[in-house]
Amino acid sequence: MSRSASYQHVYVEIPIKTSQLNNYDNTYSLSSYLDTNWIDPQIKEYQLLLWIEVKKIIETTFTEQQKRVMKLHLLGTTQDVIAKKYNISQGAVHKCLYGNADYSRRNRGRPKHYGGCIKKLIKFCSKNKEIQDILLKIEQVKINRVL
Repeated sequence: MSRSASYQHVYVEIPIKTSQLNNYDNTYSLSSYLDTNWIDPQIKEYQLLLWIEVKKIIETTFTEQQKRVMKLHLLGTTQDVIAKKYNISQGAVHKCLYGNADYSRRNRGRPKHYGGCIKKLIKFCSKNKEIQDILLKIEQVKINRVL
């Protein structure tokens, strides 16, 4: 048994088809824009452009480990599968994606959170004009399709 086994938890992920999750609202998640189940060819074109821009951010701002983990995560791979593929722990994958908490440096009673490539990707995507334009165009196509 490892030293960290007493305080480190193993998270279990269950792969579920996106068609089964249609009852849940994920309107504003990045994966909803990258979902390939759209019928509209114009949206597929925008999705490709969005993938290209997201990959540019990943290639230019992430470490090698973050690149490998994030690319597989965006493709829907579970943390456990990613961990086995790169021979690292599932906890290391989780920390790479979501960061870590330092309980010794508390801020108003809460632990100090740092790191995490998902947080980093959201930050860079929100500042990227090309990505914001693509997301706006996708929303416009969705609105026009409803009307």
